[in-house]
Amino acid sequence: MKPLLLSIVIPVYNEAENIKLTLKSIKKNIKTKHEIIVVYDSKKDTTIPTLKILKKTTKNLFPTLNSVEKGPSGAIRSGISIARAPLVLVSMADLCDDLTQVDKMIKLL
Repeated sequence: MKPLLLSIVIPVYNEAENIKLTLKSIKKNIKTKHEIIVVYDSKKDTTIPTLKILKKTTKNLFPTLNSVEKGPSGAIRSGISIARAPLVLVSMADLCDDLTQVDKMIKLL
């Protein structure tokens, strides 16, 4: 079994529709063994019900309540603080990042 090499931290705020597409893109494009840490600020975030459903079929998905401070920077720091892999990638839930390049970057590291 490959060791865990990458933690992907995704800050979210009401991203129920986007997170589905983001996780699908991660699965399609990132073959490096990874965990996905999705960090939300509030238990009222509309992303949470979708994450609960997706967690059933995505074993490396870890929905997490932000424990640092509200907002994207706090969510990112919160995710990084619990990351288990030696490498961390911060990605947004709106698919603005080119995930096709991640495995190439990992090889360069």
